[in-house]
Amino acid sequence: MNGSETPLVSLNPTYWFLIFLFWLIALVIIQPQLNRVKSKWLFLILLVIFLICGSYLVIFSDDYLRGSNPSSLLRVDPGSCVTIARHLNNGLYIDLKKNGYAYMYPFQLYWISFLRLLLKINNTVRFLYWMNLLFSAMSLIFTYLISRKLLKEQNKINTSIILSFTFFPILFNVLFVYSNVMALLLFLIASYFAVCYAKDKGQFKLYTAIFFYVGASLIKNNYLIGIISFFIVLCLSNETVKSKVVAILLVIVLLTISNVFISSYYSLKSHTQISTNNGIPKSSYIVMGLSESGLKSGWFDGSTVREFMAEGYSTKKTNIVSKKKLENKVKYLVRHPKNLINLFYNKWVTTWGDPTYESLFNAPLSTWGGKLKTRLMKKIYEKNQSTQLAKTIRRISQISVWTILLLSILSSLHLILNMDFKPNSFLLYSVYVFLFFVGGFIFHTIWETKSQYVYQYIFLLIVPASVSVDYIYNAIENISGVSDKA
Repeated sequence: MNGSETPLVSLNPTYWFLIFLFWLIALVIIQPQLNRVKSKWLFLILLVIFLICGSYLVIFSDDYLRGSNPSSLLRVDPGSCVTIARHLNNGLYIDLKKNGYAYMYPFQLYWISFLRLLLKINNTVRFLYWMNLLFSAMSLIFTYLISRKLLKEQNKINTSIILSFTFFPILFNVLFVYSNVMALLLFLIASYFAVCYAKDKGQFKLYTAIFFYVGASLIKNNYLIGIISFFIVLCLSNETVKSKVVAILLVIVLLTISNVFISSYYSLKSHTQISTNNGIPKSSYIVMGLSESGLKSGWFDGSTVREFMAEGYSTKKTNIVSKKKLENKVKYLVRHPKNLINLFYNKWVTTWGDPTYESLFNAPLSTWGGKLKTRLMKKIYEKNQSTQLAKTIRRISQISVWTILLLSILSSLHLILNMDFKPNSFLLYSVYVFLFFVGGFIFHTIWETKSQYVYQYIFLLIVPASVSVDYIYNAIENISGVSDKA
């Protein structure tokens, strides 16, 4: 990723695959030692290191946010949302008018409203960085709590801890003042209470999980995929039909009430008809998601904004035009399968191939007007990520992502091969996060994409992935035992 958010693709050197292999072997070999390490102390030590590193990023970064002009056609969400939140706190509703950012992207009003609360406490960007550090630390805490709840053996829990802290986007997204970080935390809290409900029952746990699921999906819409995954797993469980129906109805009611309330509130305040169902229509995002432009295929290109403006900011008219374009685009891709393959290949490579998931790019880079205060920060956040330190961070993060994905595949295969069709909490959780990942993969294959949109799908795989290392160790021990007997 260069300073202009253009994906840069390069092949990994052969020796890095060898390092990855050695890392996997090391993880397997140290399983007996990990069994003797108290997970609580390992987690606390790594959490302290994480907080020290995160504090360094916060203290020595610039408090400039790109996109601080919401009226710009170049959509840069973090600065736009913070600026609008400040405007609203000062009684200015200009951004909700027809040509305003919030009018075009009304789904952002939930995140903007949350920012308003934070900025009431402290009106500085640096405070938002500190809150991001807190949210990220809490995401690690709830991942740890989920692993403690699902896994009994210390080595499995400790493997989960190691994989969590070596997933670098959690650290570097501290400087990304956007809904991604907060939504992930809400989703993990929801997942934790869902696990508690699966293991211990209790309607309070179920309703608490639903409350946080709804919160995550309102802050970041693609977490609706997570809610759907949860309901699929809930239907597969042994819960009563009544509990399943009540849970589904509760989500629908909460989402409906939330949308009606926030639309009515901002419509009243701005004297403009605001609705979370309006703004740029969903069909426009799919058209953009299927656009062909090399390595930026399917990435944001401003076409949605231009089309919405051309149709007089009318959601209905834009939807009609977009649906026609979508119909023509689908017909074209069906007639030209090579273009379809190239489109999806480019999207998959650029969306899923960045091991930092734009967490280095999303900092206040100098190319966007930001200023970095130390030599170390300048090496980490060099505009084209070409310094040796930036490359090393990417390589280590790459190994972490490969490890999580490979071990997740092994874990899913193990579950399928040993399926006894008796749902248990670990099985249900594994199916849940696998569905979330597959759903996210399919969604961003056809929808507008960016690498920063998908890191949560990888992070949620950590707990089932951590179990695979123990499977491998036990398999090797069994093979060794058989060989010794022979």
